Amino acid sequence: MYKFFILLLSLLTLLGGCSTKNERFSLSADKEKAATSLQGIRILKDNKSEAILSVIFLNEVYPHYSDESEAHFLISFYAPDVNNTLYFNEIDPNQYNLMMNGSSATEAVLLEEEDTLRTLLPINNSYNNYYYVRYPITNEMLTLVLEKSHKRVAEISYHKVEQ
Repeated sequence: MYKFFILLLSLLTLLGGCSTKNERFSLSADKEKAATSLQGIRILKDNKSEAILSVIFLNEVYPHYSDESEAHFLISFYAPDVNNTLYFNEIDPNQYNLMMNGSSATEAVLLEEEDTLRTLLPINNSYNNYYYVRYPITNEMLTLVLEKSHKRVAEISYHKVEQ
């Protein structure tokens, strides 16, 4: 009987210890939606990352961003050759520009390190720049085009969220 009690106690301790560790791997509903919405681009030059762009379409994550007239995005950008700076209105053709369906952003905000939106991205570090960006919605397909020197480098597409 004593051995059975020790075995049962050991088994409960083992199973109880595993259940708390698995909680670290569960995502909140918002983070799960963000992970589903996340798309990324990596620009390579001589087998080295020249630029990395990660995008979350916030209209898919948060209902209060579900606006018929504007698309809301969380953007992470890494390009050390241009100091991780991303433009949203074609100011400098020698820099990286991100346009949506040929339109400039109506708002682009560089996020502070403690901004809670940054927690939606799986990687949140000090050497990327993070932006909250809004674009006018002009059609059902939302295509973000990354350009440099007036050349299309890459694109990411989303479908407009229906209300």
